[in-house]
Amino acid sequence: MSVVLFFLVLFVLVIVHEFGHFIVAKKAGIRVDEFAFGFPPRLGSIKKGETRYSFNALPLGGYVKIYGENPDDVSDDKDKKRSFTAQHRLVQSAVIVAGVVFNILLAWLLISST
Repeated sequence: MSVVLFFLVLFVLVIVHEFGHFIVAKKAGIRVDEFAFGFPPRLGSIKKGETRYSFNALPLGGYVKIYGENPDDVSDDKDKKRSFTAQHRLVQSAVIVAGVVFNILLAWLLISST
């Protein structure tokens, strides 16, 4: 039972953390290619809009794949302005810090609700 509880808590923490990166990037107009729980291989996914939502086999974390995190991946296409590297440094910082901030907000919410 404690193993199930551990993975449930881990799932919530990872989803909240990655959602922080995801929502700040989306609100800033940055293209988000994938939102994933776990690490590959992929067990299943669904694509909604431009983002693929994935559930992977190794449930030890997660990731948000943001277009332009790697500058070499950005080409001269129509989405170049929506890449991570094309954003102002403050926007980039907000996207990076958002995961930790959302985890802190979750902790604050849980502590204040008791």
